[in-house]
Amino acid sequence: MRIGLLGAIGYAASLLLLFFILFNRLLNYPIVTFIYPVSIGLRSVFWRRIGFHTKHAYFTALSILLSIFGGLISLIIILYLLDVFFKVTVLPLSQYNLLIIIISLWAVYSVAEIVGYISYARLFNIRSAYLGALGLLTILIIVYQAIVLESSNAFLIQPLNTLASYSLIFLAASLIAMSYSSFILKIDIAVKKPEREEIDELEKLLAMELSNAERTAKPSIELSSYFEKKEVTHHRVDSPQKLKYSPIIIVEVISRSNEVFCHKCGAVMQVGSNICSSCGARLYEFRPGLKCPVCRAPISYSKRISSNHRVCSICFSDLRLRPARPDHA
Repeated sequence: MRIGLLGAIGYAASLLLLFFILFNRLLNYPIVTFIYPVSIGLRSVFWRRIGFHTKHAYFTALSILLSIFGGLISLIIILYLLDVFFKVTVLPLSQYNLLIIIISLWAVYSVAEIVGYISYARLFNIRSAYLGALGLLTILIIVYQAIVLESSNAFLIQPLNTLASYSLIFLAASLIAMSYSSFILKIDIAVKKPEREEIDELEKLLAMELSNAERTAKPSIELSSYFEKKEVTHHRVDSPQKLKYSPIIIVEVISRSNEVFCHKCGAVMQVGSNICSSCGARLYEFRPGLKCPVCRAPISYSKRISSNHRVCSICFSDLRLRPARPDHA
């Protein structure tokens, strides 16, 4: 699963929540107890995964902040709904005081998240993420109305006034921008597999693909010679059934990418370099065996989509693995 899908769904859920704010009295609808925690949870996991793969401490801290403050807001809303629907008074506070607490918590993590949007846009060179900063206008307007002016027109519990309505349009634009910017991020949760697991998968592939094929015995020396000529995209692997000949795995490029990605700092470069131009880290470790024909990274730096379909996590090219019959080489 792509990490970006977590963020895309999380921000889309926040957008759905915003429509409830625009057209209904939010706290009078128990559905918020489901949508909001789901949104916060997905966004927290999204930022935590981004922090893990980029080694960016701010993204990890943002994930923790979202979880804590979002969890507190969810708890307050649940306790409020218990009071409204079941007359269970746990928080002896007025609606306005509850609103101030919710807005304060929301404003703090939202400002931190907007800083994360800008860092995200710069790190991955995704310009649409800069539009996420439009949410700052909504924060300033809502905080000014609810806290500074102490307006009785509380947007969570009463119909919106004109200024608050327009301010939420900026928030909607921010959520749409981040949902799209997250969706186009091409990082898989699993980036690199151990070498032993790679070999096991290749042997399973050979066993499955060759089980119903005609097996024509040929001297192994011919196959070795063939492998030496095709070392860029071919590799000889002995099958688990100990066949008389050694089959060859061919790596085909389904769709080619022109860029490579650094999993340490998030920099994007042109194909052809194994050293990050931004942080100086090595993009992948050299290893004998199957390689991506586009960026030359070992096949273990790829995500397995199906038994013979992989996506390189360095250049994101689509690859297909298949065994080659020696007599058709």
